[in-house]
Amino acid sequence: MPWFAGGGVEVAKLNLVSPASGDLRHEAVCFSKAGPWAEKFQQQGGVIHCLARNGDAQRFWNPILFLRLLRLVRTLRPGLLVGCMFEGTLYAQLASRITGIPYVHEDHWDPSAPHGFLARWNHRMATRQAKLCITVSKNAARHLQRTLGILPKKIRVIRNPCRIYPVFSRSFRTASKQQFGLEPGVPVIGTCCRLDDRHKRVSDLIRAAGQIRRPLQILIVGDGKDRATLEQLARESCPQHRVLFAGYRTDHRNFLAAMDIFVSVPAYEAMGMAVAEAMGAGRPCIVTSVGGLSEIVRKAKAGSEPCAEIVPVASPRRLADRLQSLLADGFRAQKLARLAKVRAVALFVPQQHRRSLEEAYRSSIRVSQKA
Repeated sequence: MPWFAGGGVEVAKLNLVSPASGDLRHEAVCFSKAGPWAEKFQQQGGVIHCLARNGDAQRFWNPILFLRLLRLVRTLRPGLLVGCMFEGTLYAQLASRITGIPYVHEDHWDPSAPHGFLARWNHRMATRQAKLCITVSKNAARHLQRTLGILPKKIRVIRNPCRIYPVFSRSFRTASKQQFGLEPGVPVIGTCCRLDDRHKRVSDLIRAAGQIRRPLQILIVGDGKDRATLEQLARESCPQHRVLFAGYRTDHRNFLAAMDIFVSVPAYEAMGMAVAEAMGAGRPCIVTSVGGLSEIVRKAKAGSEPCAEIVPVASPRRLADRLQSLLADGFRAQKLARLAKVRAVALFVPQQHRRSLEEAYRSSIRVSQKA
Protein backbone atom coordinates (compact mmCIF):
# COMPACT_ATOMS: atom_id res chain seq x y z
CA MET A 1 0.00 0.00 0.00
CA PRO A 2 1.35 3.49 -0.81
CA TRP A 3 0.87 4.90 2.69
CA PHE A 4 -0.25 3.80 6.15
CA ALA A 5 -2.37 6.63 7.51
CA GLY A 6 -5.98 6.80 8.67
CA GLY A 7 -8.45 5.29 6.20
CA GLY A 8 -10.63 2.22 5.84
CA VAL A 9 -7.81 0.11 4.39
CA GLU A 10 -5.70 0.77 7.49
CA VAL A 11 -8.62 -0.20 9.75
CA ALA A 12 -8.91 -3.51 7.88
CA LYS A 13 -5.17 -4.18 8.21
CA LEU A 14 -5.27 -3.31 11.90
CA ASN A 15 -8.04 -5.89 12.35
CA LEU A 16 -5.75 -8.58 10.91
CA VAL A 17 -3.16 -8.16 13.66
CA SER A 18 -5.60 -8.04 16.55
CA PRO A 19 -4.89 -10.33 19.53
CA ALA A 20 -7.50 -12.79 18.24
CA SER A 21 -5.87 -13.24 14.84
CA GLY A 22 -4.59 -16.58 13.60
CA ASP A 23 -1.09 -17.78 12.84
CA LEU A 24 -0.62 -15.80 9.61
CA ARG A 25 1.99 -13.06 9.90
CA HIS A 26 0.95 -9.76 8.31
CA GLU A 27 3.59 -7.23 7.29
CA ALA A 28 2.69 -3.96 5.56
CA VAL A 29 4.92 -2.22 3.02
CA CYS A 30 4.32 1.46 2.25
CA PHE A 31 5.97 4.68 1.14
CA SER A 32 5.22 6.43 4.43
CA LYS A 33 3.44 5.91 7.73
CA ALA A 34 1.81 8.39 10.09
CA GLY A 35 -0.86 8.62 12.74
CA PRO A 36 -2.37 6.38 15.42
CA TRP A 37 -3.44 3.48 13.16
CA ALA A 38 0.18 2.83 12.19
CA GLU A 39 1.21 2.94 15.85
CA LYS A 40 -1.57 0.53 16.87
CA PHE A 41 -0.68 -1.84 14.03
CA GLN A 42 2.87 -2.06 15.34
CA GLN A 43 1.81 -2.25 18.99
CA GLN A 44 -0.33 -5.30 18.22
CA GLY A 45 2.54 -7.14 16.55
CA GLY A 46 2.27 -6.01 12.94
CA VAL A 47 5.36 -4.88 11.05
CA ILE A 48 5.44 -1.86 8.74
CA HIS A 49 8.28 -1.44 6.24
CA CYS A 50 8.67 2.11 4.85
CA LEU A 51 10.33 2.20 1.44
CA ALA A 52 10.80 5.96 1.15
CA ARG A 53 13.51 7.91 2.90
CA ASN A 54 13.95 11.64 3.28
CA GLY A 55 13.98 13.27 -0.13
CA ASP A 56 12.59 10.28 -2.05
CA ALA A 57 9.78 11.17 -4.44
CA GLN A 58 6.61 9.30 -3.47
CA ARG A 59 5.05 9.35 -6.92
CA PHE A 60 3.15 6.80 -8.98
CA TRP A 61 6.41 5.18 -10.14
CA ASN A 62 9.83 5.48 -8.55
CA PRO A 63 12.39 2.83 -9.66
CA ILE A 64 14.46 3.28 -6.50
CA LEU A 65 11.49 2.51 -4.25
CA PHE A 66 10.61 -0.50 -6.38
CA LEU A 67 14.14 -1.89 -6.11
CA ARG A 68 13.94 -1.53 -2.34
CA LEU A 69 10.64 -3.42 -2.38
CA LEU A 70 12.14 -6.17 -4.53
CA ARG A 71 15.09 -6.56 -2.16
CA LEU A 72 12.70 -6.70 0.81
CA VAL A 73 10.50 -9.35 -0.85
CA ARG A 74 13.51 -11.51 -1.65
CA THR A 75 14.66 -11.22 1.97
CA LEU A 76 11.28 -11.98 3.57
CA ARG A 77 10.17 -14.60 1.02
CA PRO A 78 6.45 -14.21 1.83
CA GLY A 79 3.85 -16.75 0.80
CA LEU A 80 1.67 -14.07 -0.75
CA LEU A 81 1.91 -10.51 -2.05
CA VAL A 82 -1.23 -8.41 -1.50
CA GLY A 83 -1.61 -5.17 -3.43
CA CYS A 84 -3.73 -2.34 -2.01
CA MET A 85 -4.49 1.11 -3.40
CA PHE A 86 -3.08 2.49 -6.66
CA GLU A 87 0.75 2.57 -6.41
CA GLY A 88 0.65 -0.32 -3.95
CA THR A 89 -1.03 -2.56 -6.53
CA LEU A 90 1.46 -1.53 -9.24
CA TYR A 91 4.52 -2.31 -7.13
CA ALA A 92 3.11 -5.57 -5.75
CA GLN A 93 2.07 -7.02 -9.10
CA LEU A 94 5.46 -6.23 -10.68
CA ALA A 95 7.27 -7.82 -7.73
CA SER A 96 5.03 -10.86 -8.18
CA ARG A 97 5.94 -11.16 -11.86
CA ILE A 98 9.67 -11.06 -11.08
CA THR A 99 9.73 -13.33 -8.01
CA GLY A 100 6.92 -15.75 -8.88
CA ILE A 101 5.21 -15.16 -5.51
CA PRO A 102 1.41 -15.23 -6.01
CA TYR A 103 -0.39 -11.89 -6.08
CA VAL A 104 -3.79 -11.05 -4.55
CA HIS A 105 -5.49 -7.81 -5.51
CA GLU A 106 -7.49 -5.98 -2.82
CA ASP A 107 -9.90 -3.77 -4.71
CA HIS A 108 -11.09 -0.58 -2.97
CA TRP A 109 -12.20 0.84 -6.30
CA ASP A 110 -15.36 2.78 -7.16
CA PRO A 111 -15.84 2.59 -10.96
CA SER A 112 -17.62 5.96 -11.04
CA ALA A 113 -14.70 7.83 -9.43
CA PRO A 114 -12.80 10.23 -11.74
CA HIS A 115 -9.62 8.17 -11.99
CA GLY A 116 -7.04 9.07 -14.62
CA PHE A 117 -5.73 6.92 -17.47
CA LEU A 118 -2.72 5.56 -15.54
CA ALA A 119 -4.83 4.53 -12.55
CA ARG A 120 -7.37 2.74 -14.78
CA TRP A 121 -4.66 1.00 -16.80
CA ASN A 122 -2.93 -0.17 -13.60
CA HIS A 123 -6.25 -1.39 -12.17
CA ARG A 124 -6.96 -3.44 -15.29
CA MET A 125 -3.49 -5.03 -15.31
CA ALA A 126 -3.51 -5.78 -11.58
CA THR A 127 -6.90 -7.48 -11.55
CA ARG A 128 -6.03 -9.64 -14.55
CA GLN A 129 -2.74 -10.84 -13.07
CA ALA A 130 -4.11 -11.55 -9.58
CA LYS A 131 -4.82 -15.07 -8.34
CA LEU A 132 -7.77 -13.59 -6.48
CA CYS A 133 -9.54 -10.21 -6.47
CA ILE A 134 -10.99 -9.22 -3.10
CA THR A 135 -13.50 -6.36 -3.30
CA VAL A 136 -15.36 -4.37 -0.64
CA SER A 137 -18.67 -4.19 -2.52
CA LYS A 138 -20.82 -6.05 -5.02
CA ASN A 139 -20.77 -2.90 -7.12
CA ALA A 140 -16.99 -3.22 -7.52
CA ALA A 141 -17.34 -6.95 -8.16
CA ARG A 142 -19.79 -6.29 -11.02
CA HIS A 143 -17.31 -3.85 -12.55
CA LEU A 144 -14.54 -6.45 -12.43
CA GLN A 145 -16.75 -9.06 -14.04
CA ARG A 146 -18.67 -7.08 -16.66
CA THR A 147 -16.19 -4.39 -17.65
CA LEU A 148 -12.81 -6.04 -17.11
CA GLY A 149 -13.85 -9.63 -17.87
CA ILE A 150 -12.63 -11.12 -14.57
CA LEU A 151 -14.14 -14.56 -13.97
CA PRO A 152 -16.65 -14.68 -11.07
CA LYS A 153 -14.75 -17.55 -9.40
CA LYS A 154 -11.75 -15.21 -9.10
CA ILE A 155 -13.73 -12.51 -7.24
CA ARG A 156 -14.64 -12.44 -3.56
CA VAL A 157 -16.59 -9.71 -1.74
CA ILE A 158 -15.28 -9.06 1.79
CA ARG A 159 -16.41 -5.77 3.29
CA ASN A 160 -14.16 -3.84 5.64
CA PRO A 161 -14.97 -4.24 9.35
CA CYS A 162 -16.27 -1.69 11.82
CA ARG A 163 -16.77 -1.59 15.56
CA ILE A 164 -20.19 -2.45 16.94
CA TYR A 165 -20.84 -0.17 19.90
CA PRO A 166 -23.12 -0.78 22.90
CA VAL A 167 -26.12 1.51 23.21
CA PHE A 168 -25.00 4.97 24.33
CA SER A 169 -26.59 6.11 27.58
CA ARG A 170 -28.17 9.55 27.75
CA SER A 171 -25.55 10.70 30.25
CA PHE A 172 -22.69 9.54 28.01
CA ARG A 173 -24.20 11.31 25.00
CA THR A 174 -24.56 14.50 27.01
CA ALA A 175 -20.96 14.25 28.21
CA SER A 176 -19.75 13.64 24.65
CA LYS A 177 -21.51 16.77 23.40
CA GLN A 178 -20.08 18.81 26.21
CA GLN A 179 -16.61 17.48 25.42
CA PHE A 180 -16.88 19.22 22.03
CA GLY A 181 -18.39 22.36 23.56
CA LEU A 182 -21.82 21.54 22.10
CA GLU A 183 -25.12 22.27 23.83
CA PRO A 184 -26.90 19.05 24.87
CA GLY A 185 -30.35 20.49 24.14
CA VAL A 186 -29.67 21.48 20.52
CA PRO A 187 -29.64 18.76 17.78
CA VAL A 188 -26.21 17.84 16.40
CA ILE A 189 -25.85 16.92 12.73
CA GLY A 190 -22.53 15.20 12.13
CA THR A 191 -20.24 13.81 9.48
CA CYS A 192 -16.78 12.24 9.43
CA CYS A 193 -14.66 12.18 6.28
CA ARG A 194 -11.61 13.47 4.47
CA LEU A 195 -12.27 17.11 3.55
CA ASP A 196 -11.93 16.67 -0.20
CA ASP A 197 -15.11 18.30 -1.41
CA ARG A 198 -15.10 16.98 -4.97
CA HIS A 199 -15.40 13.52 -3.45
CA LYS A 200 -17.13 13.88 -0.07
CA ARG A 201 -19.28 16.98 -0.81
CA VAL A 202 -19.39 18.30 2.76
CA SER A 203 -20.40 21.60 1.15
CA ASP A 204 -23.81 20.06 0.45
CA LEU A 205 -24.31 19.43 4.18
CA ILE A 206 -23.30 23.00 5.02
CA ARG A 207 -25.63 24.46 2.37
CA ALA A 208 -28.47 22.21 3.53
CA ALA A 209 -28.00 23.31 7.15
CA GLY A 210 -28.15 26.91 6.00
CA GLN A 211 -31.70 26.31 4.72
CA ILE A 212 -32.97 25.11 8.12
CA ARG A 213 -34.31 27.75 10.47
CA ARG A 214 -34.52 25.80 13.73
CA PRO A 215 -31.34 25.87 15.89
CA LEU A 216 -28.75 23.28 14.87
CA GLN A 217 -25.17 22.34 15.61
CA ILE A 218 -22.96 20.86 12.87
CA LEU A 219 -20.03 18.65 13.89
CA ILE A 220 -17.55 17.96 11.07
CA VAL A 221 -14.82 15.44 11.94
CA GLY A 222 -11.88 15.11 9.57
CA ASP A 223 -9.27 17.16 7.81
CA GLY A 224 -8.08 17.76 4.28
CA LYS A 225 -7.16 20.19 1.56
CA ASP A 226 -10.59 21.89 1.41
CA ARG A 227 -10.97 22.64 5.12
CA ALA A 228 -10.35 26.40 4.86
CA THR A 229 -12.79 26.70 1.94
CA LEU A 230 -15.47 24.79 3.84
CA GLU A 231 -14.96 26.88 6.96
CA GLN A 232 -15.49 30.02 4.89
CA LEU A 233 -18.61 28.51 3.31
CA ALA A 234 -19.98 27.70 6.78
CA ARG A 235 -19.51 31.30 7.91
CA GLU A 236 -21.33 32.55 4.82
CA SER A 237 -24.09 29.94 4.42
CA CYS A 238 -25.26 29.21 7.95
CA PRO A 239 -24.25 31.95 10.39
CA GLN A 240 -27.32 31.08 12.47
CA HIS A 241 -25.85 27.68 13.44
CA ARG A 242 -22.79 26.52 15.35
CA VAL A 243 -20.49 24.73 12.89
CA LEU A 244 -17.56 22.97 14.54
CA PHE A 245 -14.62 21.61 12.53
CA ALA A 246 -13.10 19.09 14.95
CA GLY A 247 -10.18 17.94 12.77
CA TYR A 248 -8.93 14.37 12.43
CA ARG A 249 -9.88 12.22 15.43
CA THR A 250 -9.81 8.55 16.37
CA ASP A 251 -12.19 8.67 19.35
CA HIS A 252 -15.09 7.42 17.23
CA ARG A 253 -17.16 6.41 20.24
CA ASN A 254 -17.17 9.96 21.58
CA PHE A 255 -17.90 11.91 18.42
CA LEU A 256 -20.53 9.44 17.18
CA ALA A 257 -22.29 9.62 20.56
CA ALA A 258 -22.36 13.41 20.19
CA MET A 259 -24.23 13.19 16.86
CA ASP A 260 -28.01 12.95 16.66
CA ILE A 261 -27.99 12.36 12.89
CA PHE A 262 -25.06 11.21 10.75
CA VAL A 263 -24.77 12.53 7.18
CA SER A 264 -22.58 11.21 4.36
CA VAL A 265 -23.37 12.53 0.89
CA PRO A 266 -20.34 11.73 -1.33
CA ALA A 267 -20.31 11.84 -5.12
CA TYR A 268 -18.86 8.30 -5.19
CA GLU A 269 -17.79 5.72 -2.62
CA ALA A 270 -16.21 2.27 -2.74
CA MET A 271 -17.92 1.14 0.48
CA GLY A 272 -18.32 3.86 3.10
CA MET A 273 -16.42 3.07 6.31
CA ALA A 274 -17.66 6.19 8.10
CA VAL A 275 -21.27 5.21 7.44
CA ALA A 276 -20.55 1.65 8.60
CA GLU A 277 -19.14 3.04 11.88
CA ALA A 278 -22.19 5.28 12.34
CA MET A 279 -24.49 2.31 11.73
CA GLY A 280 -22.51 0.24 14.24
CA ALA A 281 -23.05 3.06 16.75
CA GLY A 282 -26.81 3.07 16.11
CA ARG A 283 -26.96 6.53 14.54
CA PRO A 284 -29.77 7.40 12.10
CA CYS A 285 -28.06 8.15 8.78
CA ILE A 286 -28.70 10.15 5.62
CA VAL A 287 -26.61 9.08 2.63
CA THR A 288 -26.34 9.26 -1.14
CA SER A 289 -27.06 6.02 -2.98
CA VAL A 290 -23.70 5.68 -4.74
CA GLY A 291 -21.28 2.79 -5.32
CA GLY A 292 -20.91 0.36 -2.45
CA LEU A 293 -22.61 2.80 -0.09
CA SER A 294 -26.02 1.96 -1.55
CA GLU A 295 -25.46 -1.73 -0.74
CA ILE A 296 -24.77 -1.30 2.96
CA VAL A 297 -27.97 0.66 3.60
CA ARG A 298 -30.24 -1.49 1.41
CA LYS A 299 -31.02 -5.18 1.85
CA ALA A 300 -30.71 -7.41 -1.19
CA LYS A 301 -34.34 -8.51 -0.84
CA ALA A 302 -36.56 -6.55 -3.24
CA GLY A 303 -38.95 -4.15 -1.53
CA SER A 304 -37.14 -4.21 1.83
CA GLU A 305 -36.81 -0.93 3.68
CA PRO A 306 -33.39 0.79 3.64
CA CYS A 307 -31.78 1.48 7.02
CA ALA A 308 -30.98 5.10 6.12
CA GLU A 309 -32.60 8.06 4.41
CA ILE A 310 -31.33 8.35 0.84
CA VAL A 311 -30.87 11.59 -1.12
CA PRO A 312 -29.53 12.34 -4.62
CA VAL A 313 -25.94 13.48 -5.10
CA ALA A 314 -25.40 17.27 -5.06
CA SER A 315 -28.88 18.06 -3.74
CA PRO A 316 -28.68 20.34 -0.67
CA ARG A 317 -32.40 21.15 -0.92
CA ARG A 318 -33.42 17.48 -0.71
CA LEU A 319 -30.91 16.93 2.08
CA ALA A 320 -32.39 19.85 4.03
CA ASP A 321 -35.87 18.36 3.63
CA ARG A 322 -34.74 14.95 4.95
CA LEU A 323 -32.91 16.54 7.86
CA GLN A 324 -35.98 18.53 8.87
CA SER A 325 -38.16 15.44 8.52
CA LEU A 326 -35.94 13.33 10.79
CA LEU A 327 -35.57 16.13 13.33
CA ALA A 328 -39.35 16.41 13.50
CA ASP A 329 -40.03 12.66 13.61
CA GLY A 330 -38.19 11.12 16.53
CA PHE A 331 -39.91 7.76 16.02
CA ARG A 332 -38.63 7.54 12.45
CA ALA A 333 -35.09 8.46 13.58
CA GLN A 334 -35.14 5.75 16.27
CA LYS A 335 -36.39 3.15 13.80
CA LEU A 336 -33.59 3.96 11.34
CA ALA A 337 -31.07 3.75 14.18
CA ARG A 338 -32.30 0.25 15.11
CA LEU A 339 -32.29 -0.96 11.50
CA ALA A 340 -28.79 0.45 10.98
CA LYS A 341 -27.43 -1.37 14.02
CA VAL A 342 -28.92 -4.70 12.90
CA ARG A 343 -27.49 -4.23 9.40
CA ALA A 344 -24.05 -3.37 10.77
CA VAL A 345 -23.98 -6.53 12.89
CA ALA A 346 -24.87 -8.55 9.77
CA LEU A 347 -22.19 -7.01 7.55
CA PHE A 348 -19.25 -5.58 9.46
CA VAL A 349 -18.34 -7.74 12.47
CA PRO A 350 -14.50 -7.66 12.76
CA GLN A 351 -14.18 -11.38 13.61
CA GLN A 352 -16.02 -12.41 10.43
CA HIS A 353 -13.92 -10.04 8.32
CA ARG A 354 -10.72 -11.50 9.76
CA ARG A 355 -11.81 -15.10 9.17
CA SER A 356 -12.96 -14.39 5.61
CA LEU A 357 -9.80 -12.51 4.62
CA GLU A 358 -7.39 -15.01 6.12
CA GLU A 359 -9.21 -17.90 4.46
CA ALA A 360 -8.96 -16.04 1.14
CA TYR A 361 -5.22 -15.64 1.67
CA ARG A 362 -4.75 -19.30 2.62
CA SER A 363 -6.75 -20.58 -0.35
CA SER A 364 -4.66 -18.42 -2.72
CA ILE A 365 -1.46 -19.87 -1.27
CA ARG A 366 -2.81 -23.45 -1.54
CA VAL A 367 -3.85 -22.99 -5.18
CA SER A 368 -0.46 -21.53 -6.07
CA GLN A 369 1.39 -24.39 -4.38
CA LYS A 370 -0.59 -26.96 -6.41
CA ALA A 371 0.02 -25.17 -9.70
